[in-house]
Amino acid sequence: MPKAKKTNNSATKDIISLVDVTVREIMRKLEMDVDIDASFDEENDFYGVDIQSEDHSGLLIGKQGDTLNSLQRVLAHIIKQKTGEWVRVVVNVADWREKQTRRVEDLADRASERAIQSGQSQALYNLTPEERRLVHMRLANTEDIETESIGEGRERYLIVKPLSDKK
Repeated sequence: MPKAKKTNNSATKDIISLVDVTVREIMRKLEMDVDIDASFDEENDFYGVDIQSEDHSGLLIGKQGDTLNSLQRVLAHIIKQKTGEWVRVVVNVADWREKQTRRVEDLADRASERAIQSGQSQALYNLTPEERRLVHMRLANTEDIETESIGEGRERYLIVKPLSDKK
């Protein structure tokens, strides 16, 4: 998660404080000893919460980031209830989001290389909507490659195909 730029906006500072206090209260109720850094990323327009924990990182992240994403949604709803406005909140634990981004980008690069070398489409399954979006963005400017999402709901998957593939 990019480090946030400092802002002088009073409303932004109030929301940063509210995010910080809310996450601290949730962690206290869960009896988890964590370090929390709340900030605002002006460039990407989101409130970020970076959580570091020696003992609880795996539990806070959950399987494929499920717990982390749930915490993020709950936090956004709490902020909405207290401020009356929706704000984008991104919660990160132990740099999991950066590691996940690198993993998905590497997966996209490998699928692209296989598609070009083999001349055959490569299917990528079990990606979240965010991960599919990341693959599409990563390969958007790659010559000779096209990406497409197919299917609905949990059955949705992504195809990386060479432009010469007529299938």
